[in-house]
Amino acid sequence: MPEAGSPFWRCPYCGASLDEPPGALGLPGPTCPDCLRTAYAPDHPYYGTVGAVEYDFDDVTPAERADAADILIGAKVPYRWEDGYRLFVGPESEAEVDKLFGQPVESDATSDGGGLDDGEGLDDDVDDEPDEGFEGGEPADWVADEEAVGALARLFDAADRLRHRPDDEDAGAELADAAGVVLIAPVPFAVNRVLWATAGMLARQLLELFEANADGDDIVAGADALRAVLVDHV
Repeated sequence: MPEAGSPFWRCPYCGASLDEPPGALGLPGPTCPDCLRTAYAPDHPYYGTVGAVEYDFDDVTPAERADAADILIGAKVPYRWEDGYRLFVGPESEAEVDKLFGQPVESDATSDGGGLDDGEGLDDDVDDEPDEGFEGGEPADWVADEEAVGALARLFDAADRLRHRPDDEDAGAELADAAGVVLIAPVPFAVNRVLWATAGMLARQLLELFEANADGDDIVAGADALRAVLVDHV
């Protein structure tokens, strides 16, 4: 269990440290001491680390940070906060986020201070539904399901490697990428919802341990738990 002020517990709106986890699954959340909002876990979190794009919000107010989060939540862009009020999104979201924050699409990967322009530059088309066409002769939703199911196999592979080498950076990167899919993507066709949710929860816990440079035995235990859940399904 993380201790008070742990980097594992952050307000999803302004990035402030919390003494308890944000509310999830219908549970009440704590009140953030900075932005004074009730902190609920975001519906579209970002947990990956490879190629993450950073935006620096250290020099803005909690209310301005919360406004930035509201913009991303409204556009359904996965994100996360880390130490120093740094906001991270996946590399595939960089161009969209730059537009949302009023920056040129060609901007550098790290912004210089949030980049909010009082709503200027927001794109009304960011919530367009994905194309329903075909990719390589198959419907796009079939392709997405195949990729999501493949993420379970990648989680198993990463957990198996971390079970033997808890400091394996390549395995950690694979875990981050696969966890980002499982935690965000809809449940694929013919995959048990409980299995999908459990795999995502255990993958998130293992990723948090790995990113926090936790004790090797703790990482091995987390990897064992994830591996045991997936071993009969990959």
